Amino acid sequence: MRILIRLVAPTASIVLAAGCGFGGGDTGNEDAAPVTLTLASNRPPNEPDEALAAFVAKVKEVSNGTLTITIKDSWHLGEPDYNVTTIKDVEAGKVDVANVAVRAFDTAGIDTFQPLIAPMLIDSHKTQQKVFDAGIPDKLLASLDGSGLAGLGISPGELRMLGTKGVSLADVTSAKGLTLGFQESGVAEDFLTAVGASATRLPTSADIANVDGLEQQLDSIIGNSYYEVGLDHVLGNLPLWPRLTAMVLNEEAYGALTREQKMALKSAWTATMELSVARARETDEGAADLVCTNEVALDQATSAQAAAWRRAADKVTDAIAAEDDSAAVVDEILKLKRGSPAEAFTCAGAPQDATAAVLDGTYDVVVSKSDLLAGGASEEDANENSGRFEMVLHDGTLTLNQTYTDGPNAGTKWTGKRSYSYDGKAIHMKFDTQESAVIDAEVKVEANGSLTFREVTTPFPDQEVLAIFQPMFTQWERR
Repeated sequence: MRILIRLVAPTASIVLAAGCGFGGGDTGNEDAAPVTLTLASNRPPNEPDEALAAFVAKVKEVSNGTLTITIKDSWHLGEPDYNVTTIKDVEAGKVDVANVAVRAFDTAGIDTFQPLIAPMLIDSHKTQQKVFDAGIPDKLLASLDGSGLAGLGISPGELRMLGTKGVSLADVTSAKGLTLGFQESGVAEDFLTAVGASATRLPTSADIANVDGLEQQLDSIIGNSYYEVGLDHVLGNLPLWPRLTAMVLNEEAYGALTREQKMALKSAWTATMELSVARARETDEGAADLVCTNEVALDQATSAQAAAWRRAADKVTDAIAAEDDSAAVVDEILKLKRGSPAEAFTCAGAPQDATAAVLDGTYDVVVSKSDLLAGGASEEDANENSGRFEMVLHDGTLTLNQTYTDGPNAGTKWTGKRSYSYDGKAIHMKFDTQESAVIDAEVKVEANGSLTFREVTTPFPDQEVLAIFQPMFTQWERR
């Protein structure tokens, strides 16, 4: 029972203007025939990328049907070089559009974006906001012209951190000899090598059995349940770089579009894919709470230890700045960064009071697949969230021990931890990394100690999540 709420990209106002990095040839023929483009997604068909689906729908809407995009799913699914190979596929015209990780472009032979992921340079959301406000990502995107790619936009993202199994990396010398995973980035590989680690390239949602740790954003540690397979330390006050993504198109295919079709693409990207630094910060803060709940230590490097890490990072950044164009960008980011310390995520939780302690205990609840389906849950969600549950409430931590009863996981078990608070009347439970991904409910403690829930609500934009939660929060029988 992951109860991982599917995130739906927010709808923004439509801006009918082509931004930086979105120039190129223009057919000038606004009466051209309808065009269909293909878009690569490495998600399988039974787990569609909802943000890409929203983008595709918005393109069709804004272009009045003159531009259609078809998603090609399972594109290089499970391959460690998915982003790099996909970038080259877009250049070659094997697929027209892709939303890929900025960190991967240098591995594909394009060093333009390296200043954005120089280690420990953009190491806070405040600095990331300044970089986007200054228009630096758009300026770099514009430099793709003539490369075989046309840039549509770059989205800000969460901060990537170093996570490890059984060892703290507060002291940089602790990294020496460790096998640390990274994802498609020459910068990441150079940095891990610079601190004495053996750098191993991993695919998305990788099995981490054969590595000692990896660089990853906090919500991925939760989403991939890495805390269940030994990852128990994260270097909490030395973020590495932001998880930026870029949407790019084949330059020739883009050049064949009419001006209005290009404007429709930009408008759709703004409305569905642009996101914000504020949302990335919210995701990181929520994920920090959940990794702490799941007993992952957010280690804090001392000033001296941080300086040692930065010396190693500066060597990689200096190599990036050896190129004249990159040197100017690195210098501009350094100026913007002044006065903005690195983001620090900690596990400094507040002690529980006597009011919340009233709920402490172990409870049993059964959620049937038929009730979930009747409430509007999908077949997949009903299989994932039905079963017999042992719910343990203690000191602000909700531990869920589930035995699956339906679907491909029937008979297996899953354990997860989430957080909660209680004010004597209502319980507030946090189930995912978004600030709005919570459940609120009035709760009554019955004479026999069982809990009865009423007025189950969520502020999450997708109210369909209540089809999953409401059958669960009815009554819990106390042991």
